[in-house]
Amino acid sequence: YSAKTILPSSGSVKPEYPYNNVTQTPGGHVVEYDDTPGFERVHIRHKNGSSITMYANGDTELNSEGSSYSITAKDHNVVVRGVCNIIVESDANIRVKGNTNIETNGDLNQTVHGDYNLEVNGNHTTRVHGYLDEKVTGYRLEETRGNSEYRHLNNHLQRVVGNQTIELGGNYSFTGEGTYSARTYGAIQASFH
Repeated sequence: YSAKTILPSSGSVKPEYPYNNVTQTPGGHVVEYDDTPGFERVHIRHKNGSSITMYANGDTELNSEGSSYSITAKDHNVVVRGVCNIIVESDANIRVKGNTNIETNGDLNQTVHGDYNLEVNGNHTTRVHGYLDEKVTGYRLEETRGNSEYRHLNNHLQRVVGNQTIELGGNYSFTGEGTYSARTYGAIQASFH
């Protein structure tokens, strides 16, 4: 969708004489009261083009030809009982000095056509109560500068279609409480220095 698809259509405006009353100031400001049956409308327009329009179906359109500012000294609440569309045709910046909470009762979908960068200066916790599927079609790099622990409370299967290389700068220790089985279709090579 785009800004054009969500704005009211021109069919919402059909002024008829003598129902449409227009007042225009010498400076070019316009106030319009349209009582045309089925198309009742109130329209206020500044000479620079900025306007407020209230349509017969209850829709309200606010058009600013310049920048728009909203300052709330205390709490600010927005309730939308229908679909909410936000279109930004340039950059968007959101800054919250306190905590930020996002909750959805349905799915959450994100599409990023460029890079995705996430920086966390504190702890990062992710909990998935269902299925987790991660697919990386390019190169993947994970770097941990502290200790690392992988804990599986059930079975664990690891498949490598190509080669796998493990490089250790220190000792290697393996502990198993059950049977250890190894199978290879090629040779096993071990070297000690």
